Amino acid sequence: MDVGEHRWTPVTMSQPHADRCALRVLWLCGVSPNGVESGLAMYTRGLTEALASTRCSVHGLAIGAAPASSTGTRWTTIDAEPRSRRSSLLSPLPHIAARLSTDGHRDAVAAALDEGPDVVVVDHLMSGWCLRQVVTWRRRSGGRIVHVSHNHETKVRSEWARSQPKMSPRGLYLRIDARRIARLERKLLRTADLVTTITLEDRRSVVHDVEFSRSMVLSPGWERRSAGHPDPVPLSERGRRVLLLGSLDWQAKRENVVAVVTAFDTVFAEAGIELVVAGGGDEVFVEAQQGSWHAATFLGRVDDVDELLASCRVGLVAEPVGGGFKLKALDYGYSGLPIAALEGSMAGIDLAPGRDIIGGSTLDQLARNIVEIIDSVSDLERLANRTQTKLRDRFDWLDRGRKLADRLSKMTSEAHTIADDGGTAEGTR
Repeated sequence: MDVGEHRWTPVTMSQPHADRCALRVLWLCGVSPNGVESGLAMYTRGLTEALASTRCSVHGLAIGAAPASSTGTRWTTIDAEPRSRRSSLLSPLPHIAARLSTDGHRDAVAAALDEGPDVVVVDHLMSGWCLRQVVTWRRRSGGRIVHVSHNHETKVRSEWARSQPKMSPRGLYLRIDARRIARLERKLLRTADLVTTITLEDRRSVVHDVEFSRSMVLSPGWERRSAGHPDPVPLSERGRRVLLLGSLDWQAKRENVVAVVTAFDTVFAEAGIELVVAGGGDEVFVEAQQGSWHAATFLGRVDDVDELLASCRVGLVAEPVGGGFKLKALDYGYSGLPIAALEGSMAGIDLAPGRDIIGGSTLDQLARNIVEIIDSVSDLERLANRTQTKLRDRFDWLDRGRKLADRLSKMTSEAHTIADDGGTAEGTR
């Protein structure tokens, strides 16, 4: 096992933030987001870099790869294999957290905590395995704990469990794990001094475990995925292609994709429309799909996403299980691609079916609505233009970094004031 150096070092900060006193933030994110194109990884990368561009010095710690180039965040990466699913069966923790509870990971967290951060971020529920260590650090140091959530995991995992046959081995396992998810999430929400959510819907759904004043919404920012980008191609000159963009790194996501393709394949084949599924995460799964469908093509990981976006007429967002914010919707919208979305699949963006996007309450209805409109270039352009107008200036990573930095600064200042008055920071939450 190799652990990268974990000294605090200054990050490159833009003015005027560079002259201010830096808050030291330890960011525990479980699995490294570097080199990964899942929504989870892109959100973590975007938010850590945005925070590092302010008055905060950010130290990221995770199992996995270091960034390929220098970043504002200083990364400690741990070369260790996560624990197997079998080894976590008897753990009180859900598998996504138990698999990361290794000796090397625990030692690296302990060493990073000894460096004296002001704030510790527990990013995603999977990082909740080290909550006991972090709480001990808070009692000793008077620092602050932030939980950056990516979903209301209790809701999402329960939905996934219910989608499986109740008495099947898989269904039984997922129901047991969903209960462990709920228990850990409840503990993490009640322990954190601040909880961030991606959508207002998630903030409202966790309010029974988190006072509203102890939470804030940090929706994602957006940045173009490729270094360069092609000149815009008029929709009229593009093939009759619909793009389903996403990652295939989680079983639930793969099951969602199969459900969508199953519902769309015959409808699209009869209409002469191609469904392009792009996203990395499971090469074996992608290979198994080749030649299995009439209208669907699985590309796997794509190096130039912008070029792919520019070759399609419609971008698809369809999540039969698990909604929440979908970064792919920003990729579509900012790239001028009309969006088609299954009802309940696209929280936090405020785009209305019929007026801003193509909608559908079922997968079959959504597929047929796309067939109806795909040759009407004027209608597609109208939807794309309305979406771009509504998205304009709303999803900016630098804004999210400033908001989080301001909240952390205020939170730590209050803790120091209480400590100076003879109180304890631990008792203020």
